[in-house]
Amino acid sequence: MFSHFAFGTSAPKAKVLDHNKPIYVNSGADTAESIGWLQSDTTSLPRAADSIHLWKNAFCDYFEQKEGDSMERTNDEQQLFREPVIDSLIAQKEKVTIMELYEPYMHHGCTAIIYEWCT
Repeated sequence: MFSHFAFGTSAPKAKVLDHNKPIYVNSGADTAESIGWLQSDTTSLPRAADSIHLWKNAFCDYFEQKEGDSMERTNDEQQLFREPVIDSLIAQKEKVTIMELYEPYMHHGCTAIIYEWCT
């Protein structure tokens, strides 16, 4: 589909399930039930009521899940890079971006307010 939209090639008309080609399935033409049951150990079976939950449990077992929301931390609480110079350059770039965002308001007498907010 990407080549269809990007380069104007013809869109696939039917399912393409060949693993050597880009996989394409029309929206709504495939369901979790048609995929079938996961061949897994029996410890996951009591946790899953249907096929989609079994696949979800297998995915979560294979890929370790992190507890909590990682977006809750602010930039002050996390170190972005090992070098503090890089952190200061990123902070400087953010200030410049904020100044560019408020540039249309600069000629209306808001310069001092924006400058104090950015420092």
